[in-house]
Amino acid sequence: MDRDQIAGLAHDIAFALYRVASQVEFSYLRKELEAVAVEIVSFLDQAAIDRARRLIKLGKAIEEISGVNSEVLIRELRNLAGMMELMEFPEKKVEINLEKLFNRQKNTLPFKRQEEKEVSKRQFSVKPDKRQTEILEFIRQFPNGCRPADISRNFPEVSKRTLRNDISALVDRGSAERIGERGPYSYVRALKGGVERAEGDINEVLFLAQAKEGGKDAFDEY
Repeated sequence: MDRDQIAGLAHDIAFALYRVASQVEFSYLRKELEAVAVEIVSFLDQAAIDRARRLIKLGKAIEEISGVNSEVLIRELRNLAGMMELMEFPEKKVEINLEKLFNRQKNTLPFKRQEEKEVSKRQFSVKPDKRQTEILEFIRQFPNGCRPADISRNFPEVSKRTLRNDISALVDRGSAERIGERGPYSYVRALKGGVERAEGDINEVLFLAQAKEGGKDAFDEY
């Protein structure tokens, strides 16, 4: 996981926290939200993320933070925590089992790396239609959409290329839509009934909205 990607997401979350804090009337909570926004960017640690979650939940409970804004912020904090965990504990490479490689009953030419065989077997054990249905059901758990990285973490046995093809198939048949440009900050959202396009756009992903001078605050819509 690229540390620059983690820092970029932390910056976006901090920016969103400041925007939300500016709408909070309770001065003490507003200052705490502003402080934790700085902590997230400065320390990039789990303690700052946990503190931010607690403050956001409190703000929602006392109706200082809207339910939509609370949901988006907590979702992105969860994504940030997951990215940091991958950075700290990278996936271990699968070791080649030479004992099996030279087993006469399984010895075929050309040789293939064992981990490639295992991934291929898992990948094609589920039919595309069934797998795409499972992916769509996972996406439906996030009303405002989820990142392709979230889908990849939930389906570790499926290659990224296959997931991209599955997502494209869901989009082509109107079961889902992409929000934003392709890349680490894009989202995939399920559509109701598989045909009706949602009315929202990238502005619903609050922390990606860049404020314009004198423009309408993205958080005012909720």
